Amino acid sequence: MRTCPRFSKCFHVGNFAITVLVLFLSACTGADTESPTATQPVNREWSVNMEVSGGFAGIRQGLTVSSTRRVTVEDHRTNRTTTFLGTDEQIAAIGQLVKTYVESDAISTAKQKPGKCADCFNYTLIAQSNGVTKTSNLDGFPEKDTIEWQLVRAMVPYLKELAPKGKK
Repeated sequence: MRTCPRFSKCFHVGNFAITVLVLFLSACTGADTESPTATQPVNREWSVNMEVSGGFAGIRQGLTVSSTRRVTVEDHRTNRTTTFLGTDEQIAAIGQLVKTYVESDAISTAKQKPGKCADCFNYTLIAQSNGVTKTSNLDGFPEKDTIEWQLVRAMVPYLKELAPKGKK
């Protein structure tokens, strides 16, 4: 049996050509080359901090709520802190408001006019979602129902956790 003296050289060139052809065809098939995480929904971690000050009694309270369900309420005047877990429903509702707030382009214009309310509460919101932080300062009473005020109203009930508990 006779063999080609250039067989090994021809064989390597043939393998190379087949490899190039396979790579070319696989690139032309439109196969999805994105990573699996690019098409999967992102697990959105978020947190929101609300500072409340003012009023007739001159309160200074802080409230932090996060996607981990952890709620921390602080009275800065008395150095009293309470931490607990919020319910799934409360956290989901606040989480949706945080997402809408952070992603919204609107900036609150609901500022209280000077002299209209001497003892109003002032609210500072700092929300973070997926690496984006947004801050708003709100004074007095809302002139219109903005996402910032919806978030404040959803969080204010947690402040009653600071109230002294009655004896049972």
